[in-house]
Amino acid sequence: MTFKVDTGAGATAVSQDTFKGFSNGSIVLIPSQKSLRGPSGQPLPGLGNLGEPCTIKLQSGAKPHLLFTARKIPLTLRDMVREELNSTESIRVISIVEEPTLLCVGMIPIRNRIGKVRICVDLKRLNESVHQEVFPLPEVDDDLAQQSGAMVLTKLDANSGFWQLLLSEESRLLTTFITPFH
Repeated sequence: MTFKVDTGAGATAVSQDTFKGFSNGSIVLIPSQKSLRGPSGQPLPGLGNLGEPCTIKLQSGAKPHLLFTARKIPLTLRDMVREELNSTESIRVISIVEEPTLLCVGMIPIRNRIGKVRICVDLKRLNESVHQEVFPLPEVDDDLAQQSGAMVLTKLDANSGFWQLLLSEESRLLTTFITPFH
């Protein structure tokens, strides 16, 4: 069977042990990174949204969690964090909230392996209060069975893919986070 394994993303469809079992040293990994292009060769837009706004449904009796003080940001990261916040605000992923909210969480800047800053927020308390919708994920074995006979296998690294989920107005306020910047 001829196939290509893309190992450039955060997770692979085939475990390292399975890959070694397939290869017996005969498969060569060819690292590649391509941008997606449309039918005419034009680059696909980087950010869109997936239709109707999503609503976060809270369990009855959910208790709000408010953080009033921003976490400290190391001085070496401050400019990078400010730039990332300004960038995500300019493309309308986040917006400044001036009104009181039921929930406000901390922002955690994480430096990734290439040195850029990723803004993370701690939504653990919100997740504990959300009415969980049941959505069974497919089993890896089922996915692999559907791919039998495929000549090329790849995967999409959907880094920041959640940015394409538009939140309803009331749900946006539940995802408020505090920064040390004004």
